[in-house]
Amino acid sequence: MSRATVLVAAGGGGSPARHRGLIGRLEAAGFSVIAPEFAMLAAPRASVAEMEGRIAIMAEALAGADPALPLYGVGHSLGAALLIGFAGADMWHGPGARLSVPHQPRLAKVAALAPPVEFFLAPGAAEKLAVPLLLRSAGQDSITTPASHKAFLARLRCPVDFTVEPLAGHFSYMDMPPPGTGDGLSDGAAFRARIAAKICAFFRD
Repeated sequence: MSRATVLVAAGGGGSPARHRGLIGRLEAAGFSVIAPEFAMLAAPRASVAEMEGRIAIMAEALAGADPALPLYGVGHSLGAALLIGFAGADMWHGPGARLSVPHQPRLAKVAALAPPVEFFLAPGAAEKLAVPLLLRSAGQDSITTPASHKAFLARLRCPVDFTVEPLAGHFSYMDMPPPGTGDGLSDGAAFRARIAAKICAFFRD
């Protein structure tokens, strides 16, 4: 029997296949995995319509999770930010443009890998997150920087496990990163295995 359900939310590329190693390790650890597919973003910054489309897909996936099991979420980049929104934080696409993300009270823990946190800059937005958060930042990430994550961290009131991975880049968490991206890791597979093990332990505790 599964110990819990975990929703895996991909980033801008939209394909959960890019995180097949993480998904496999979660399943091997006894978790039931839901991994919705999204359309690839048309530009680096998601439009309101693209955000709303992903919110609808994730809301349906979360609502369909087995009610008898605990529910957790792990996401990369935009997928991580959306999970933070589902877990209670207010999301804003910009001034006066609050996104309608339905709070999912069953979502008990979130693991966020390199999330963009500009969606939570409005006063009081981040403070509403109340579930335990595992947050991983990449030292060589120029897209979602460690500095932005540290500023976000200062506003949180929930329990947080935060680490900056100094040699990792934004795409280091993916088994199939986009072409032309790189990092300072000598063994990317070992890095991802270590991150996956940490996530499994976070969800087990």
